[in-house]
Amino acid sequence: MLRLVVAVSGGADSTALQVEAARRFPPEHVIVLSVDHGTRAAAADERAHAAAIAARFGFAFQELGIQPARPNQAAWREARLKALLGYCDTHGIGTLWLGQHWDDAVETAALRLLAGGNLPSLAGISASRCDGSIRIERPLLSRPARQIRRELMSQGIGWFEDPSNRDTHYRRVAIRSLAPGIGQRLKPASLVRRTGYWRAAREQALADAWQLAASDGRAGSLYLDPAVMQKLPADMAQALLRKAALSAAGREQRVRKADFAAALALGAPPWQLGGVRVWTHQARWLVGRDYRHVRDNISLQPGAEIVWDARDRLVVPVMVPPGGWRAARLGLTAARRLRLDLPAEWAAAALAIWDGGMLVAVPAFDLWFGASSAHWAKNLSWNPPKVTDTGLFRVAP
Repeated sequence: MLRLVVAVSGGADSTALQVEAARRFPPEHVIVLSVDHGTRAAAADERAHAAAIAARFGFAFQELGIQPARPNQAAWREARLKALLGYCDTHGIGTLWLGQHWDDAVETAALRLLAGGNLPSLAGISASRCDGSIRIERPLLSRPARQIRRELMSQGIGWFEDPSNRDTHYRRVAIRSLAPGIGQRLKPASLVRRTGYWRAAREQALADAWQLAASDGRAGSLYLDPAVMQKLPADMAQALLRKAALSAAGREQRVRKADFAAALALGAPPWQLGGVRVWTHQARWLVGRDYRHVRDNISLQPGAEIVWDARDRLVVPVMVPPGGWRAARLGLTAARRLRLDLPAEWAAAALAIWDGGMLVAVPAFDLWFGASSAHWAKNLSWNPPKVTDTGLFRVAP
């Protein structure tokens, strides 16, 4: 049974990552993934080397192709991570290993500080964090690049060097060239390590506060306990409110311009947070999608698998009764007619099944209407997000 995805490129760091995986796991628990950006022909040799190392350890190997939105390292990293997480999500694998090392952490801290980052940014890179239900781990983070290469040489294992790692047009490479061996220097390295410990403790405190404050609602929404939120320091309360908004929104850009500090300063909802709204319901804060921002209107074809509003997964039955079936928001008018014991504006954002202009089903509320309702209730596969189980709900690409 697969338990671990190891992301590789053929370089020294990812080669060492495979060595570490072989030391810790049986080969049948590991799959090695190499991502092809389509930017360099020579990368094919690097991927072939990574595949050969995987075969040496008995690991399964697979290549993933991506098309980054922009021709720069940041876009490549973003697209690469999205593809890796998507693979883990699709195949039910809970752990992803990435090959960043100690020098990477120090360089990342320097980049963030130069960009005007705050104190947490000085911690550089987290040794582990969760993205939805997937845990991202960096087992090499405590090792400098020089040590990693020496260990590989001592075992007679070679690697490829990406020429872009020497191109000073990239900011990270420029910092590396101006301060070679920065990760070896005691003072900056010690500061980054201590800040990393501080951030890890803060993240654990936030996770504990989230467990106390958050609970699942229906239709991808969630509740926050105001008694917990109001006792937290301001920065932690803002962080939890942002996490709740992201969970309900499904995509980060939907709450990118939200002012969480201003919302909390008002004392109590209602609040508007980009594509998310917050209401007071049953003495709790109800965080849900703003129906006015829900625009997906998807035709339901027999046997199709769809993701609606970046939050709900549906598998359409292979046999579908005649009709003009579509997945769209419930809408405010229909929500008011249903007279639910919930804010109508919140319920209006829920996924509904329509036959033309006729409402057939609202799965989140277990409501089914019309002659075909029994068929849909029995055969529609619907997987809503569970925000408090996964932290942040994320849909695979």
